[in-house]
Amino acid sequence: EEILPSEKAFAYKMKFDAIKKQGKRTDLTSGPMVQKLNSLEEIAKDSNESYKQVQRYIRLTELIQEILDMVDEKKIAFRPAVEISYLSEDNQYVLLDVMQFSDITPSLAQAIHMKKLEQEGKLDTEKIEDLMSQEKPNQVEKLKFNKDKYLRHLHNSTSKNNLFSYEIYLIINGVKRGLSTDEILEKYGIMTNIPNGPLIKPGKKDCNDIIISIDGNKTFLRDDGLSVRKDGNKYIVGIHVADAAAAIEKNSELDLNARNNYECKYMSGTRTRMFPSKVESELSLNEGKTRRAITLYVVLNDSGEILDYYIEKNNIIVSRNLTYLQSEAILNHIGSDELERNILDLLMLARALEKRNVRKEQYWEKKEQSKKLDNFRKLKSDVIVREFMGLYNLLTARTAKEEGIPFIYRVQDEEYISKMIEEMGMYVDDYTKKILANIYLESKYSATPSLHAGLGYTEYAHASDPLRRYPDFYDQYLFHQFYFKDMPCDFKQEEFEKLIQYCNQRSIELSLMRGEFNREARLTKKKIS
Repeated sequence: EEILPSEKAFAYKMKFDAIKKQGKRTDLTSGPMVQKLNSLEEIAKDSNESYKQVQRYIRLTELIQEILDMVDEKKIAFRPAVEISYLSEDNQYVLLDVMQFSDITPSLAQAIHMKKLEQEGKLDTEKIEDLMSQEKPNQVEKLKFNKDKYLRHLHNSTSKNNLFSYEIYLIINGVKRGLSTDEILEKYGIMTNIPNGPLIKPGKKDCNDIIISIDGNKTFLRDDGLSVRKDGNKYIVGIHVADAAAAIEKNSELDLNARNNYECKYMSGTRTRMFPSKVESELSLNEGKTRRAITLYVVLNDSGEILDYYIEKNNIIVSRNLTYLQSEAILNHIGSDELERNILDLLMLARALEKRNVRKEQYWEKKEQSKKLDNFRKLKSDVIVREFMGLYNLLTARTAKEEGIPFIYRVQDEEYISKMIEEMGMYVDDYTKKILANIYLESKYSATPSLHAGLGYTEYAHASDPLRRYPDFYDQYLFHQFYFKDMPCDFKQEEFEKLIQYCNQRSIELSLMRGEFNREARLTKKKIS
């Protein structure tokens, strides 16, 4: 039977104390350190361990019981536990709270660092939390399986046509570590060579607004544009979104392939597409080109109050395709021409909208903390894009709700843990409060308009990215059928609900694909370099 580390620790400690009491030493003139070393060497000789290892086991007796139990249960490795034993009892309890709440344990390097800070008198709750928040290899969940059993099961049934099984078979058999990036795309059913198809061409321009688009430096796919004009003491903002549904016949090959690929997913060195590149180019709101758009006009005052809004379909021409950095340069000085003044007006209105919804800003801050969002989030030009695209998503959802139009809504339940803790009267320390302040539940798609807790809206949708995300694109079909009434109506509730289930499932799948693809791309790059 295996002897637990705690049993061995206390056995060695008892023997060590007994030797000390007996005064048993080889040199009566030796100091305490030499006496201790001789005692450890005597125990080591009897136990077939090195004296250093005996010393480490004895250190375990300085652990609080809860952490010592974790060592016995193999939840904490032996060496880090030894270093933890040098922490004060109070700091061990702080560490225990962090480990239990976050389901993590310290690496040896972290434990050594904590010991050093303890010895310097610098270790406190905040430093323990900061150290433990760093990601470590021992936080990665390990999969255990019976290799022989799986090999027997997969040997006869595996084929290259079933990439999931084939991948498992190769990894277990030691043939390869994982799928290549191309195989990952195939595994998730992503089409890389999407066939072209016919598009319904737009008519003549019927909108005279000065329209700009703001995107990243490397963006060639432009879903949206903005315009603004002043009417007395009011502002009329036009939010123009590429009308892909008006150009692509519903249930055509282009539509079904877009549904399959589902999203334009940016990954390491590449991106997936919903549409073939030629179709993307024909639909993108490129400067100087006539394009179909579904435009939301919003009437605002300078404090960001929505006075009125209405939705139109029209043919537009974007005056300028700007990057975030180009927009930022304009915003950093007083504009002289009409286009530059318009961008400054858009920033003023966007900031007014931002101030009217504190909850929404807190939500964005949470998302920024939990995800590595790009640097554009720090720019003034991003405030413009984020506020007006969010407004488009809100007001198209509100219009669908008020008109009783079938629509794919985006919903998010309230975070319930804080309320539960409050109702139970539980004590919450500063560390837990910090964690709770940054919790939000994942959003999902729904056929029913409902609360989006993070944004604080009673109805919300994804509608502003029809060239990059299928639910936005499909919602345009619904608007054409039920709001503009310029398309044949083939709506079936049962099929619609199945589509929403598919959207929720496909969103999860492609998030997994992106992580898997990026990991493989990084490993491949390391091998090459």
